[in-house]
Amino acid sequence: MSDERSTSTISTDRLFLRPLRVGDMTPAYVQALTDSEVVQWTEARHTQWNDARMIDYVQRNNQPGVSQLFGVFLKESDRHIGGIRLFNFSQAHRRAELSLMIFDKTQWSKGYATEALTALVAYAFDTIGLHRIVADYYAVNTASARLFAKAHFRIEGVFKDHVMLDGRYVDSVRVGALNPNEVETSPPPPQPAAAQRIIPSAGPSITEYEVQLVAEAARDGWYANMRRDLDAFEHKFSAYTGMRYCLATSHCTGAIHLALTGLGIGPNDEVIVPDITWVASAAPICYVGATPVFVDIDSRTWCMSPEAFERAITRRTQAVIVVGLLGNMPEMDAIQAIARRHRIPIIEDAAESIGAEYKGKKAGTLGLIGVYSFNGTKLMVTGEGGMIVTNDRRLHERFKRLAHHGINKRPGARYYWSNELGYKYQFTNIQAALGFAQLSRLDELVAKRRQTFRWYQERLGGVEGLQLNRETPHSRSTFWITTAIVSRTYGLRKERIVRALVHHGIGGRPFFYPLSSMPPFAPYCRGKDMKRCNPISYELAPYGVCLPSAASITEGEVNRVCDALVGILRQGRIKSPRRPNALISR
Repeated sequence: MSDERSTSTISTDRLFLRPLRVGDMTPAYVQALTDSEVVQWTEARHTQWNDARMIDYVQRNNQPGVSQLFGVFLKESDRHIGGIRLFNFSQAHRRAELSLMIFDKTQWSKGYATEALTALVAYAFDTIGLHRIVADYYAVNTASARLFAKAHFRIEGVFKDHVMLDGRYVDSVRVGALNPNEVETSPPPPQPAAAQRIIPSAGPSITEYEVQLVAEAARDGWYANMRRDLDAFEHKFSAYTGMRYCLATSHCTGAIHLALTGLGIGPNDEVIVPDITWVASAAPICYVGATPVFVDIDSRTWCMSPEAFERAITRRTQAVIVVGLLGNMPEMDAIQAIARRHRIPIIEDAAESIGAEYKGKKAGTLGLIGVYSFNGTKLMVTGEGGMIVTNDRRLHERFKRLAHHGINKRPGARYYWSNELGYKYQFTNIQAALGFAQLSRLDELVAKRRQTFRWYQERLGGVEGLQLNRETPHSRSTFWITTAIVSRTYGLRKERIVRALVHHGIGGRPFFYPLSSMPPFAPYCRGKDMKRCNPISYELAPYGVCLPSAASITEGEVNRVCDALVGILRQGRIKSPRRPNALISR
């Protein structure tokens, strides 16, 4: 750093400040620094910057998408002991984020970290002209709390159960500092007491890692790099599932459509699907001109009943779509045996069950074809998006053609030439960057959902006439959304309970309605008494409530939900004894 950029508040014989740009801080760059470019915090013992641990630090903190403003690298007694950097600089808001890394606390002199942090912040305010600097630290890190307090940072917020540390969730603390030259001298006006947050029904967990990868994809994921993040995401998904071929799609509905079209299913064919599921599981059957056949669910798993599946098979049956509902897993051994016996291909709809397992096998890998959803409400998200997986190379090649207007993209193939009528179900590089980051954190995301379910189970497990999701001995649910089936003896249907929860500032959702009860599917059910055909579906649907299960929900908010729900049930009119719901009685 030249002397012109120094200020009277920072001595160049005590501090090294150097502008950092993404791509600059490579090992070769670090090793090439000369003595004149390195100014240590301690006395002038100039050495080349080739320490392996410092190079590793620079590499790890120069991740894609991080707009680094400048950094301080700390050295004492010829040992590299840490660094501070400002990143994610916003020109519009004159704001930056700060991170602190300490390699070896035993090497820090008393007051050393405070001196370093105070000098860097002063430089940012006085020379760079920033208005605000923010930083995060783990609430259990009392040393960081003291350090930021000494540097005049103030606590701005606490994120409950924000990150997993050593196997448990801990709070993160957000602190901030304002440029003292711009702070008004008059006291701020009194602020009204903060209202309780409306508890969302669902939502994702997005960290700085996701932001960094998406920013990098938006910045340079074009031209020769236009498939860089997409290829990386599909390869990572293949490694996660163990399936040879993975194709990212614009949504899971499109993935199911590709699956049915790829199998050649069309008019006069039948496809069996559970009556309780999201409409997108069945709608593509109608897209291809086939007939959806709605079958009942199992009262324990809420997924397709194997017995109902077998009863529905006819000579026109060409496929079965098996759904992992709300993070639960179906009885796949029985379903697979029936499908093999009748030579029926299985399309496994794992839109709601990514991260779940059945006898150690991943959801979405138990059929000929698996499909997934990354909608913004799902466990892992890309805003919108899906994935179709298979071990069949020919099917995969067909899916790729159909997903892009029937165009063959093999080397040597004609450009802009459609071999068949296809669709527009392609995924984007930017979405893939978000998906890559989310998939990297999938175990953490599943652990949080399971923790949320345990909180609900501890508080609602003993409530009479209430049944939560159940996990069979040979499956591992993600509990994507914790759901309660309420006994009809309370006299409360799901819509009334959801309205009451909303009145309490709680975003509940109703359990799915039977698809066979909806107008779009009425033509496929003519002449059938669907309540008699699918009694479990029709018994449970009116009384199921999906409880808030967003990734951001805290234990305190779960307490709020449970208190409100129990209060709503108490106010419900207790009817004369009647036959309870099938799920609760079995």
